[in-house]
Amino acid sequence: MTGTTAPNDTPTERQVRRRGQRRRLLLRAVPVGFLAGAIAVAFQLALVVAEHWRQRGLLYAHDLGQWGWLATMGGCALSIGTGVWLVQALAPDASGSGIPQIKTVLHHGRTMRPLRLLIVKFIGGVLAIGGGLTLGREGPTVQMGGAIGQFLNDVTRTHPEDRRIITSAGAGAGLAAAFNAPLAGMLFVFEELYGFISPPLLFAVFIAAVTADVVTRTTFGQLSAFHVPMPIIQPLYELPWAGLIGILAGLLGVLFNRTLLFTQRWMSGMRRWPLGAGGFVVGALVGLVGWFVPDVLGGGASLIEHLLGMDISWQIALQFLGLQFVLTMISYGTGAAGGIFAPLLLFGALIGVATVALLQPWLPFSALGQQQLAAAIVGMGACFTAIVRAPLTGVVIVLEMTDGFHLLLPLMIASLIAYGVANALNDTPIYEALMNRQLATPDPNASKPDTPSDPDKA
Repeated sequence: MTGTTAPNDTPTERQVRRRGQRRRLLLRAVPVGFLAGAIAVAFQLALVVAEHWRQRGLLYAHDLGQWGWLATMGGCALSIGTGVWLVQALAPDASGSGIPQIKTVLHHGRTMRPLRLLIVKFIGGVLAIGGGLTLGREGPTVQMGGAIGQFLNDVTRTHPEDRRIITSAGAGAGLAAAFNAPLAGMLFVFEELYGFISPPLLFAVFIAAVTADVVTRTTFGQLSAFHVPMPIIQPLYELPWAGLIGILAGLLGVLFNRTLLFTQRWMSGMRRWPLGAGGFVVGALVGLVGWFVPDVLGGGASLIEHLLGMDISWQIALQFLGLQFVLTMISYGTGAAGGIFAPLLLFGALIGVATVALLQPWLPFSALGQQQLAAAIVGMGACFTAIVRAPLTGVVIVLEMTDGFHLLLPLMIASLIAYGVANALNDTPIYEALMNRQLATPDPNASKPDTPSDPDKA
């Protein structure tokens, strides 16, 4: 918090203090946003290259004939196993999405080795996600942004009032850059990471998110994250499908959260195998799946965009959903550097598509393709809300990613219902549950800072 103003300060003294804090935050928020944007761009480009080589490898393996599946299994096992080993051996707090770890730093005094974490998260994430694990790049980008903020805190001797704010600003800038979504990056900090809004926090996160988004758009252009034609505006009497999607997304979100936590416990022994052996085993399994269904490997962003631009049956949508669900569970269970943002958005898109395809014969829908596109967008927001329990962020992030602002009403209806279903079932939001698991283990960095110790370190 920033409330260190003495009770006897005069209005003039308080104004001077606020101006001083804004100057301090400005001098740090701009470089934090720039560096978070730069690392997000580099991470995304590295994953594009890794994905290209994985696809080339799959084509080459198929050219080998009936034994090509062994080459696919070996290549994926080598890449994923190495990525898992790097995390296990060098930076255990780089595992998973990294968002629960950022929350422990902000709220529970956990420490962070920012430089080591940045390097391991980047390389380990490229190897694991590029090797085929069905994990997303967005959570890791959030953690890397927070690590950049923490590093600048350490090297610039940031004022004690500002340290948590700058770390949060870096995390928000990371999300803004990952999705081309500066508003969502800001809301995620307020709603999920920090828990409240204060004028200094708003000031710093706003500057960092906008700066990071400028860096990203300068590199990749002004288009939204998903380039799809927008569906026509639907009449209000067709809105009930949004409510049904909300119910289904809420149930799916609860199933996802509880299964993910179960898988974490079940695979915890595998994560203790030496030399990342568990990662090699899962990598071989992922490679075998990729031999038959290559589209399901990787972060899932390209599959989402593909789904948004085509008509598919509800049977195929559910088949993809089941396969992606299982792969995501075992992928996250390895402890590799990868997040769940992209998978959960894919789940939402699939549940939306399946819903309108299944109900098409009985309800007065307009063109099926238009309805499936709208339902996929609505499903993404509803599923995000059910799993993360951050409805404002879920709505805004989907709107910014798709430019589907005229879908605001059905998106809000579905997200509200999904939120209510998850709460009614007493489900713990996923990042809170993962943070509690993190706090149950010793802090691996308690006495190992990257930089000289700082008595003001939060």
